Amino acid sequence: MADDDSTSDDESKGGSTGEDEAASKDGEVDETKVRNCTADRLRLVNAKDEAFVFAPLEKRTQPDAARWPLQQLFDREILVAVEPSRKRDVEWILQPAGGAAGIAFLVAIYVADANPIRQGLVWGIVAGIYVLLFAMALVVALIGGPAVARQAGQFATLFLVILISVGVPAAVAWRYSVEGLFAGTSLADLGRLLQVSFVSLACLVPGLLFFLFDRQRLSTLRDRFEQQIFRLDPNVDTLADAYTRYGKQIEETYGHGGDRTETRLERQRRWPIVVATIALALGWVITLLPVGELDDPNTPAEVAALFVPQQNAVAFGFLGAYFFAINLILRRYARGDLRPKAYTTITVRILVVVILGWLVDAIAPGQNDWILVVAFLIGIVPETVLTFLREIYRGPTIGTYLKPLDEPLPLHDLEGIDLYDRARLLDEGVANIEALAHHDFIDLLLETRIPAARLVDWVDQAILYLHVAGPTANGKHTSPAARANLRRLGIRTATDLQTICTRYPSGPVFNQLGQAVSDGQNDDNCTLNLLLASLQDDEWMNYVHSWRSNAVIGDRTINLADNGTITTDNRTVPQPPSG
Repeated sequence: MADDDSTSDDESKGGSTGEDEAASKDGEVDETKVRNCTADRLRLVNAKDEAFVFAPLEKRTQPDAARWPLQQLFDREILVAVEPSRKRDVEWILQPAGGAAGIAFLVAIYVADANPIRQGLVWGIVAGIYVLLFAMALVVALIGGPAVARQAGQFATLFLVILISVGVPAAVAWRYSVEGLFAGTSLADLGRLLQVSFVSLACLVPGLLFFLFDRQRLSTLRDRFEQQIFRLDPNVDTLADAYTRYGKQIEETYGHGGDRTETRLERQRRWPIVVATIALALGWVITLLPVGELDDPNTPAEVAALFVPQQNAVAFGFLGAYFFAINLILRRYARGDLRPKAYTTITVRILVVVILGWLVDAIAPGQNDWILVVAFLIGIVPETVLTFLREIYRGPTIGTYLKPLDEPLPLHDLEGIDLYDRARLLDEGVANIEALAHHDFIDLLLETRIPAARLVDWVDQAILYLHVAGPTANGKHTSPAARANLRRLGIRTATDLQTICTRYPSGPVFNQLGQAVSDGQNDDNCTLNLLLASLQDDEWMNYVHSWRSNAVIGDRTINLADNGTITTDNRTVPQPPSG
């Protein structure tokens, strides 16, 4: 038995030979694999008592058909054959082309001087290089098919991001500085060069992070979702069930599954990245203003003064918006959720901050340090300035009209949701707790890529919050004493309450919970029973329960006859230790 197992495993897991690897590098297809389409640990046993074991959703090399007749497993969609894919990569063409374009631009800035003839010659050569590289990328895209076209488009966008980030501040400094970029004064040259380099780096980082993230393959993200959907949806038993229910959403998010091995991120328009880079470049130019005549700096401290931002609300508001943007990009990069939509948020945030900066300058004219601090906070949380203005102008008349602006059931009342999580949920139309509790759960999981465990916990909290929250005298929904009482007892989610009430359906514990939800009133636990009954009918409670109860992987053993007929099919789930 042990020998048979090792033989079977060696045959199924046998790595590619040197010839196979060489063929793969030359563009040949890989060997066919078989995938376990269930979330169970699958053990196949043939008539010779040989075992073939799959981890949940694992792909393995297809075994010998004579020893392992698997057709019936294919028919029942327990297993599926994974078609091999051909690798088509044009980075070896596009990467040197992008590097040549960047070097040409930097050399042009360095060698161009005040001589109009020399300037025209240098920039004409650079323009010719750009036209040649663009034509090369276009030809590669046209003859290479959609996948290659997407790669070419990606590198074209990356080139535009670099060109804008470096070109805008350099062009402004070179054109509008009286002494130019290289005037012969060493400290002046150093200061202006450092200033332009800093602005270029600050503009480059957000865009470059997208292209670093774009190296992550779609198959990784798709496999992660497939693993989560088995645990989350109680109606999904096989991958076929998952794709029947959510196939269109999965394809819209991750692309078609036929090219899963080599496909990167899905088709997406990348123009928001370019627009955001333009907005960042203009913002930094306005904030540091690398223009005008330098006062012949004589000390390093005078050079450092070039990095002091303009003392106005718009400049400090932009700094706050950039602080928010860079943290937003880093969080989405770490989460696997960095897509062009994030850059649209950055562009809109910068425009809103500029408008609010003008408004703050109009309300409180003059050079006051506190205005700059408020402007910086506006860039991070624009809602803060609206609250600030409402407090200033709140009165018996205006306050009545401002009351509807208060957000009912704000998301920050839930545990574990910070500023950037709220911004991400707002991108999907989730502005308050009610929207979170009743939004399309699977859509949120696909679009936001928030870890499923966190998203389940937030929805679980939101459901309990909605059922215990009520309006106060001023009409704003808030958390009454019932939720605070439950929290003191260690109950923070709807499933917490249901689990404890199921374990203790009567007695002192149940009575204490009844007192907590009724805020000390003796109503024979009527309020608690009504609350439990109402929770049962909530839209996503079955999904939340499925997630919390399916944490243990099941073991499934299938015995096959010589002709491939399934003789036995047994599934067991190890029971977690009871408390």
